[in-house]
Amino acid sequence: MSDKKLKLWETTEALTEIGEELDENGGDLTPEIETKLRDLNQRREDLAEWIITIANEKRAQADGLKILIKDLQAKVKSRTNHADSLERYLLAEMQMLGDKGKVLGTQLYTIKRARVGRPQIDVAENISVELLHDDFVRVVPEKRELDKNAVYDWLKETDGIPDGIGQFKVGDFNVTTRERLSVS
Repeated sequence: MSDKKLKLWETTEALTEIGEELDENGGDLTPEIETKLRDLNQRREDLAEWIITIANEKRAQADGLKILIKDLQAKVKSRTNHADSLERYLLAEMQMLGDKGKVLGTQLYTIKRARVGRPQIDVAENISVELLHDDFVRVVPEKRELDKNAVYDWLKETDGIPDGIGQFKVGDFNVTTRERLSVS
């Protein structure tokens, strides 16, 4: 047998065969068997070293990739933040124009101001919750508080939600709306 070309699993098979051979001859360790055992064990050690060396190399490559991933994630975050900042700048400039800045048409894009989510609704500072109409009040045991859902429903029905962004006074309510860009 050519020990230098044996794969690890083949050395395991060869050692099993030697064990069977020893069983057959009554456990007599002949010089031939001793040489085979020594050669097989050396081959297994060489293969084990080679396997661990390759595994260590792959682990080092993986560690390098982890560092590269962290660098790429930082670049993704930086570029996303920069893009968001540019869009916020454009939105702020469009908002400064009021109704005239609702839509901006270019050769490549149609850019619109779009409302994001629900407006924030709070009672004006000088208005007591006690003075609010009962439809806009949720009674929590022994406490009256503003029912923002009721105010929001009323604002939707009466089209009382302002188109702009920021804080607006609608009767007794302060309403804060948010916008984002919609690009098509």
